[in-house]
Amino acid sequence: MFKENLGLKLFALSLAILIWLQSVLVMEHKSKVNLPVRLNSLPADISLENMPTTIPFSVEGKGLDILRLAISRPVANIDASGLSAGLDLISLQNYAINIPENNKVKILGPADNNKIAVQTDVLLKKSVSVKLAFKDRQAQSELKEYQYHISPEKVTLHGPKNKVQLVSQLHTEEITTDMLKQKIIELPLAPIDSDINLSENSVLLTISGSQESTKVVSNILLPDGYMLGSVAARIQGSAEDIKSLTAAKIKAIVSEEPDERDMYEIELEVPEGLRVLAITPNKVRKRGR
Repeated sequence: MFKENLGLKLFALSLAILIWLQSVLVMEHKSKVNLPVRLNSLPADISLENMPTTIPFSVEGKGLDILRLAISRPVANIDASGLSAGLDLISLQNYAINIPENNKVKILGPADNNKIAVQTDVLLKKSVSVKLAFKDRQAQSELKEYQYHISPEKVTLHGPKNKVQLVSQLHTEEITTDMLKQKIIELPLAPIDSDINLSENSVLLTISGSQESTKVVSNILLPDGYMLGSVAARIQGSAEDIKSLTAAKIKAIVSEEPDERDMYEIELEVPEGLRVLAITPNKVRKRGR
């Protein structure tokens, strides 16, 4: 008997809920529905910083239509052509909402305010240089021994003026010694403010060979019998070869015949891979002339 009464009560409750739902869905109501917002005709040089993503609108219609509207979430298009930089107000009266054709709900207007305050800023575009970042000093020192090229060397920023002005350069991800074993390395740029767009998200580091360096070597001995006993020279080559270069590894050779001024030209023999850029002096006289 108790179970039968409980079953009847549950049935009656379910029936009452169904009747209530039916009345709610078919009767006319007024309600609020949050709709996503899109700004139209926003000036090209203006950015927004605190624009709400949704705005509540007052609506009127059958409960079922209101429910379907809330589910479909049509976009409320707001005219923003009159915005200027700084703190400004957007009128919510100039809106357009594309309601589905089979929905008879009526949009009454913004539910809370007719205007909203937004913070705007002028958009700025500028180029900044890219700086390599290193995991440690060893990686930085090792790269200095090579010739390398960064492409592109500069990246264009585009975003709110007050944020773009704070960026003076961009950094790459940290370079490790293992990376330097490759000839071409793609280096992602370190993240910056999400409101700033970058023309490139990464750069290429191309390593082409040993780093060229120059060195002035003095006291390069000449053969006996000349007015000078030694000369100096500026030598170019890889950083590693230049570092170990000494005057003892360079041989001076004097021409056999003098020129019209009775001067003998000096040439130098240097280790393989090195180049003589200049000799001081490059000519010499013999003693006794």
